[in-house]
Amino acid sequence: MISQAYAAFEQGRKGAFATRLMLALKAGEEQGGDNRCDKQAARSAFVSVYNPHTGAITELSVFGTDKGGQPAVTLLKNKFDKLYQTDQGTN
Repeated sequence: MISQAYAAFEQGRKGAFATRLMLALKAGEEQGGDNRCDKQAARSAFVSVYNPHTGAITELSVFGTDKGGQPAVTLLKNKFDKLYQTDQGTN
């Protein structure tokens, strides 16, 4: 799982750091993610993004999803994509 997350992070090298981080989280999830909960996908996920140009910190989180529901990283990526869909260069 670590090698797939790292590969996704490196593949996005031309993109913004936050985008690369989100790609790595998603790749990790797709490989089974955090296995401390047996077969249950992670039910919480978060990421904080600092913009050095503005000093702004954006915090995105998903907490306590339904057991057996969509994985938290998938829901977090959906939020991330919505937030940065028109602002790709500043994250």
